[in-house]
Amino acid sequence: MKTRFIHSVFRESSFELSFRTVDKVIRYDEHPFYRQFTSAGLKAIDFLFMEKDQLVFVELKNYGQYAPKEEYPDVAELSKTLQAKYDGSYKGVQAICSYFRQRQPGKTIFKILDRLPLFFQQKHPWYLKSKAFFDQKILFLLIIGFPKSESTENKAAYCSKLKEAWAKHTDTPLEIIVEDSEEDFDALDLKILI
Repeated sequence: MKTRFIHSVFRESSFELSFRTVDKVIRYDEHPFYRQFTSAGLKAIDFLFMEKDQLVFVELKNYGQYAPKEEYPDVAELSKTLQAKYDGSYKGVQAICSYFRQRQPGKTIFKILDRLPLFFQQKHPWYLKSKAFFDQKILFLLIIGFPKSESTENKAAYCSKLKEAWAKHTDTPLEIIVEDSEEDFDALDLKILI
């Protein structure tokens, strides 16, 4: 898959991320709109961006400090935590997208953009996010860093159980990127998606 290179570098959970995406990466849990929802008790994902026509919710977990395997967070508990973050972020993004589609000048801009070619639509990041959101083109991406000493089989088994637990709660696809970690990550360059 071809990816356009727009670099956004962030640090989160000992990750240093350099996103190569077609759209602006938003640190969602620090976005001004999300801050209005914190009093409602909504949880938030770490990042939000577009890849082609898909809206990607990104959460990062660093298990570099956990050893041995038995000490990793329980899969069922992690799945509930991720689901709460997804649900809270989903409600927040829904409110943001609805705001831009119903209020002036966004309402007028969105009506115009609906009729224009993709090139012009891409200049308004929330327009594309809104379009993907209402079309239900959403992907939840989890990046997990495991200790370098952890076996490939244990990592695969943990991720497989997590995907199963996730699938019981939602139809939104969960993709997992596994990275090696001790306590710190080297730069992680995301050139995604599937």
